[in-house]
Amino acid sequence: ADGETLFDVITDHAHDLNNILLIGHNPGLIILMHILLAEDGNRAQKSISDFPTASLAEMVFEAPTIGQITRGSGTLVSLMRPRDALE
Repeated sequence: ADGETLFDVITDHAHDLNNILLIGHNPGLIILMHILLAEDGNRAQKSISDFPTASLAEMVFEAPTIGQITRGSGTLVSLMRPRDALE
């Protein structure tokens, strides 16, 4: 699914949850992360541009539930790529 569809599914169907794990494919996940990340997080925006298969990104939001997150409200906490596991 594309990033806009993923955003809609998350906010519509996970409305009362505090945590979710989303597994998917690119380019949908990268687009979703760009939608969710704060504009002032340019470093985070650049770091997710290299998001190969089997990568993991952790984001946090100040919203009380997943259904209340808004565009640009996310903060990238961690990013792990497969090559990082080899170090």
